[in-house]
Amino acid sequence: MFKNIRLGLFSKEDTNFLKGISIILIALHNYYRWVNPITGENEFWFSTANYLKSYVTLMSNPLEIINVFFNFLGFYGVQGFVIISAYGLTISYMQKRPAYGKFIIQRFNKLYPAFFFAAVFLVVFMIIQSGQLISFDMLKDIGLQLTLLANFVPGKAMSACGPWWFYSFIFQFYLVFPLMIRIADKWGAKGLISISVLGYIFTILMFPVMAKANLNPYQLVLGHIPEFSLGIFLAMKKDVKVPFWVVILALGVLIAGNITVYAWPFANLAAALLLWVAVSQVVTHARHTAAWFRVVAFIGLVSMYIFAIQGYTRWSFVNLANYLLNPFTSLILGLLFLALATGIAFVMMKSEDGLRGWISSATSAGNRYLRFFSVPVIVVAGLAVLFISGSAVAKRAGQSGGKEAVLAADSNSFAVPEEGRKNRYVVVPSYDSTKCLLMPANDSYSPRIEVYFDKLDPDKLSRITASVMMFTYDTAASGHLIVEILDKRTGERFVWKSNYLTGEKFMRNRWFPATFTFNVPKEYLFPNYFARVYVWNPSKGNFYIDNLTATAIGK
Repeated sequence: MFKNIRLGLFSKEDTNFLKGISIILIALHNYYRWVNPITGENEFWFSTANYLKSYVTLMSNPLEIINVFFNFLGFYGVQGFVIISAYGLTISYMQKRPAYGKFIIQRFNKLYPAFFFAAVFLVVFMIIQSGQLISFDMLKDIGLQLTLLANFVPGKAMSACGPWWFYSFIFQFYLVFPLMIRIADKWGAKGLISISVLGYIFTILMFPVMAKANLNPYQLVLGHIPEFSLGIFLAMKKDVKVPFWVVILALGVLIAGNITVYAWPFANLAAALLLWVAVSQVVTHARHTAAWFRVVAFIGLVSMYIFAIQGYTRWSFVNLANYLLNPFTSLILGLLFLALATGIAFVMMKSEDGLRGWISSATSAGNRYLRFFSVPVIVVAGLAVLFISGSAVAKRAGQSGGKEAVLAADSNSFAVPEEGRKNRYVVVPSYDSTKCLLMPANDSYSPRIEVYFDKLDPDKLSRITASVMMFTYDTAASGHLIVEILDKRTGERFVWKSNYLTGEKFMRNRWFPATFTFNVPKEYLFPNYFARVYVWNPSKGNFYIDNLTATAIGK
């Protein structure tokens, strides 16, 4: 119990191995978090229910251990990237000490090209899958992500493609990293501990405040200062001996952090330390020439590209796993998904290397800049041609009888009160001379309208349109008109989208229409899925609704 664990310096291949372990955890987590049985995880939000669901699932069906592990704990692979980013940057920075501007440009140059081409690939991927142009809202979300500012916009950190929140987050770290190094240079471990304490204070105090604004400190660099500080410390110390009791304590904190909210803020640091210790022992004793080691290290080599594209290449495998509902086939499909993502990532890496080689081979600086800027221009121009031609094809299809039609529709005029909520059905200020529904302040919900995909042809479905009439006297009123996609057999929710009506969008003293259209991606066109439409009032003001309608539209 009193032996020390030695943590030596990692070689390049060792860091690739850690990256490989981390991206495997993350990719299979992002796959399994949508594969039934879904237990949830305590990544950005804490819920004791997620731990209980994991425990009950495992006890009732031990064969689901792989699902439960990756579903509930796989997201801690992010901490592997956090600590290795700080570690690798510190070693590199200490050798050259570039100026701040040059450092940021270097990091941007390393990070952004893969992200940009992943965004382009997403557009093409969605067009090929759906057979139609993507919505303008999706284009806006992709554009917002490409600004690297999405994490600062309420509700947009995980828009377009969920895992992309990491790009904004890691670029924030690049911006503050030189300052953290200065603190470490001047005050050593005490300085790193001090800013880690400040990071914890910020996260714990600001979490409830930011949550009300639909923001999250764990999607910002300030929420992960302790893990970054640990990576910097390990790189600067070079040879560290960790007492065994510290490892046991970290394991206890990790377990407690997923059971009780009081330990939750400290679980990320515990996971980062445990990952580093575990991988350091593996790379110390493993044969680097072994096939399994080289495979994991290769996955780590292309991990940046896997991270970029695994968020939207998983869905076909997820749907098939949910259709078959077998833990063994789910695992096989998960491994096939990982293999596909790795293959695409390798092609992306080689393509980027080729482009960089082509740009750098120019004989003059002017030609290099010309080639550099011509690449995104050509890509954007190609996408523009694709959209224009796609619009023309769609228009011709409409002229030749391929027009969209209503596949299913349902509505609720609130004329017949529901049991238990009759006091909410009122005549004044009714929209159509019958009753309307009062939506009281502080988390009230309207009755749901559901559209089941097995009652129509899912392959023909293109979008779900929700509409409702709304009225309020209250200046504090705001609300969501929501469309969800769920699994009929389990009730698990796969996607939640809304039109958030607030400020000037929520008119006062008169009835006004609110609408929201959700373009249904191909990965949700499955017979056991269904759409749910309803209104939610999270505000401190009351309002009224009438004539809630859900319409399924397709060809």
